[in-house]
Amino acid sequence: MPGFMDTELLLPTFVTITMIMTRLGFLLLAIPTFGGNLVPKRILAAAIFVMSLAVYTGLPNLTPISLEPTDLIIAVFGEAALGACAGLASQLVFGAVETAGQVLGVPMGLGFSQAIDPLSNAQSVVTARLLGMIATLLFFALDIHLLLIRYIIDSFRILGPGQVIFSGDAGLVLVRKGGMMFSAAIQLAAPVLVTLMGVMVSLGMLARVAPKVNLFVLSFAVSIGVGLLSLKAAVPNIVAFTRALVLSIDTLVSDVLQSI
Repeated sequence: MPGFMDTELLLPTFVTITMIMTRLGFLLLAIPTFGGNLVPKRILAAAIFVMSLAVYTGLPNLTPISLEPTDLIIAVFGEAALGACAGLASQLVFGAVETAGQVLGVPMGLGFSQAIDPLSNAQSVVTARLLGMIATLLFFALDIHLLLIRYIIDSFRILGPGQVIFSGDAGLVLVRKGGMMFSAAIQLAAPVLVTLMGVMVSLGMLARVAPKVNLFVLSFAVSIGVGLLSLKAAVPNIVAFTRALVLSIDTLVSDVLQSI
């Protein structure tokens, strides 16, 4: 009898902590800086477990979670969706910055020298890696990672563990914000991109005037040289614009969480 009673008491606690871990875990896995290969999985799992215990002990008057299998599956899906949507909102900003780097790298002639990105295990242009590192440094310098964790922890006071009912509105918000981030990527790359387009037009005119000039060799040297000089001149503006994008994660996550 005592063993049976202990099981009845421990099972709701285990389910509640699992729900908390699901919401926090999907948030951290969706954030680029934590979800990549730079953070060992054991350390990440330990951090999720410790934070979940802290949240569980700090939440008063928890609503009991139904232990029916169907209800548990729906609850786990809701918790995972809430955490993943909050993390994906931050992914939009990093995706916009890296897209700007990709757009810059190809006309500069750096598309041939692609390297493996340790965060996504995908090939990326050097300029995309550079802008991505700037965004990552600003992400930590501005404490946006702590802001995201605070949002998720505060969400437990509004929607307790296992009480999330996911709706499609959050997906629509992410789609709309994704379109805005694509526009921001073009704006971020615009100063250097316009300069490179001017270089291409000039080389095209040179080809018409002097057909014997080997533009295939000349274009690489000119594009890389002018591109690097333009990028150096635009670095202060790029950092300022990237900082504004990283700060916009606050609004993005807030809009996504309110739509759930």
